[in-house]
Amino acid sequence: MRVIKKLRYASKADLILNVLIVLFSIFSIFPIYWLFISSLKTSMDTVKIPPQWIPWNPTLNNFKNIFVENDAGLWMFNSIYFAAMTVAGAVIIASMASYALTMLRTPYKKAIIIFVIGSLIMPKDVYLLPLYQLMVDLGWVGTRIPFIVTDLAMPFGVFLLMVFYNAIPKEIKESATMDGCSDFRFFLSFGLPLTKAGIGALFIIAFIREWNGFLWPFVMSSGNDKLYTLPVGVATLFEDGSVVDYGLKYAGAAVSAIPLLLIFFLFQRFFTQGITSGSIKG
Repeated sequence: MRVIKKLRYASKADLILNVLIVLFSIFSIFPIYWLFISSLKTSMDTVKIPPQWIPWNPTLNNFKNIFVENDAGLWMFNSIYFAAMTVAGAVIIASMASYALTMLRTPYKKAIIIFVIGSLIMPKDVYLLPLYQLMVDLGWVGTRIPFIVTDLAMPFGVFLLMVFYNAIPKEIKESATMDGCSDFRFFLSFGLPLTKAGIGALFIIAFIREWNGFLWPFVMSSGNDKLYTLPVGVATLFEDGSVVDYGLKYAGAAVSAIPLLLIFFLFQRFFTQGITSGSIKG
């Protein structure tokens, strides 16, 4: 009887938990749903009270206008170019730095690790002004260079991959060294393959960070609309004081969100595996 009661209690608890998960999922997905259905409405329909939960007269004019009457194509190209270059460089630097801090006898290793971890608590907004002044002194404001070089150092990426390198048994490194394998060869042949789950997770996290970046790209563009990224370009629509077309704004936000959704759905296996597997030693 006790077993039956426990099973009944467990089934009820599972049912309640599943209902809560479904409700939470609906609550989380609803903003995305509202974004895309609003992008299919006219500007007047987006502000109607009561709201239209389902667009009765959907239109693609908003997407057409944002690409034809605005430079959304150029904004998207800039976003892809800056994100791809920055993420590639950040992943390479984080991989090499984390390898050096975990697998090699690096001088002042503990002090460097403390510095890396400490830098995680400092948001970029704190040092935005001196960084901007540095870009001015170098003459890089209004060029493509600061969009890339200022985000190549990613302390979180170093810390994340250090967890994976620490999970590699030291015996593998010792055996490879005894067989004459150099550090760089071990890094390419063993380090990168054994940490590919973490690299995949870092790639997704870094790409999302770069794609969603607004303040720094806005400052570095210095009013040059040829350097606008997609978030900056969408935000600067109707700056001339004209009547705001909310449908067009929603369409711009939807276009900005689509690449992130695609990347996450395509590589979510690497993301979940990378976040969880590095915590298991061996």
